[in-house]
Amino acid sequence: DADVIVVHVASINREVIDRKPNWVNDISVSDAWVSEVINYFNGPVIPYASEARGKRTLQARWSLMTSDDITDFLMLIQRLRGMQYAAWLPSWNADFILTRPVTAGNQIYVQHNAILDEGLLNLPTVGICINTRWNGLICARVTSWSAGGVETVLTLDRDIPIDVALNDVAKVSLLWRVRQAADKAELTWVTDEVAEVQMSFITVQE
Repeated sequence: DADVIVVHVASINREVIDRKPNWVNDISVSDAWVSEVINYFNGPVIPYASEARGKRTLQARWSLMTSDDITDFLMLIQRLRGMQYAAWLPSWNADFILTRPVTAGNQIYVQHNAILDEGLLNLPTVGICINTRWNGLICARVTSWSAGGVETVLTLDRDIPIDVALNDVAKVSLLWRVRQAADKAELTWVTDEVAEVQMSFITVQE
């Protein structure tokens, strides 16, 4: 059986979905907020957002090329149990660019960007994932960050146990805390050996 990567946050272990989706299909992202319209029939109609934070829906597609791939993914689906259990899902994009090698400790240095300006890392549903070229994932949440011109230091909620050279880092991605958007997942057989599965997830606060 493949090792299951987990991230421990607030006394809860949550699995990291570490199988990368199809390289030709990026994870699609859409946002939605529950809102209402207040109309007193006297004066302007007032839109009212009933959610402090909206829900982000992420959709990913995986091709499963071997029987072992299929078995591993079915075990993942069983562990998630539909909408019952939350997990962490990397965006698999290069959301941050490192400016210095990763050193053992709880800080990394990245180029300042719009993600930081938007405050996404302040959300409890978001972390970061350092994807190394030797296929290891280093995942954490960001507790604070400090900008210094074009470079920003991110302080993590845990220590990175090893040094990682810049050329050993494939990308640094956002990490979303999600659960399945439905209690079912559909697996399609492309051939008698290859299957595809597409799943939708929504971000969760807890």
